[in-house]
Amino acid sequence: MALELQTVDEVDTTDNFIVAHSDADGISAAALYLIANNIDIEKVRFPEVFGDYVTPDDIMLDMTPLEGFKGLCIDHHPQHPENPEYQLIWDNVPTTYIVWKHFKENIPKGHWWKVVVGVAGDGQANVLEPMFWYMFPELLLVSESRYWGGSSYKNWEFPVYLRLASLINAAARSRNPNLALRKLIEARTVDDILEDAELEAYRVQLSKRVSEIVNKEAKVYSLGPLRLVLYSAEERLGGRIAHRFWEEGMTVIAVNQQTNEVSIRGDLTTLLVAVSYTHLRAHETSLHLVCRLLLE
Repeated sequence: MALELQTVDEVDTTDNFIVAHSDADGISAAALYLIANNIDIEKVRFPEVFGDYVTPDDIMLDMTPLEGFKGLCIDHHPQHPENPEYQLIWDNVPTTYIVWKHFKENIPKGHWWKVVVGVAGDGQANVLEPMFWYMFPELLLVSESRYWGGSSYKNWEFPVYLRLASLINAAARSRNPNLALRKLIEARTVDDILEDAELEAYRVQLSKRVSEIVNKEAKVYSLGPLRLVLYSAEERLGGRIAHRFWEEGMTVIAVNQQTNEVSIRGDLTTLLVAVSYTHLRAHETSLHLVCRLLLE
């Protein structure tokens, strides 16, 4: 399905927007795309609905387009039609990595560490070429972070590359992806992100909010290998909540009843996504969707 990308000169962004997924991979992909093509950050949008766009000819990063899209899509999600009406650049690695592969000649090497932020944010640091670690050995250093442990803050140690992804994701999940994008584009070194007080404040607050939901607020129902978790939050916490309730042999469906965000983690994820894909496209509410997931 992977196609040869148009040259930079053939991609007209004059009247179109860059629409990207609001997570570390989508934000990092957008940052590298802007840097490579010298596009202003004001052209970027992070839609509330996955796959939504501003104009049909937009450039979409790290999302599967909704119906009517005609522009260029660079993505790694599997739900694309066999013969899409849009231009598709697809690979089975995070979108940040795809953007780098196609545009690396136009991205100064000093920015290449930002590839690791997006790829690690998608949990696939194992796909990176060894060259990235040789170029930026500081990414492998250990960084100490404060996390809310349910009753008090605890210090945990993480590799720097995971800490970077966590900081960018924290701003995105707190519904401020534009801030994360600007910080990442402007960062000259790894330390510019690691030492950013604003991003760190988002990360600490998010950690505390996740613990509150997991330990006090969430309602959990089990049906065979499925575990349904209902919670309410302004932040985008689905992936974090699903991960906290996941265990071997279980598939977790986490539903944010305030925003209708649905996240699935576990062995049956591919099956449930395939069953629910049409219904997600129809913008069904979370309760309707979950009923279909459990009954169909």
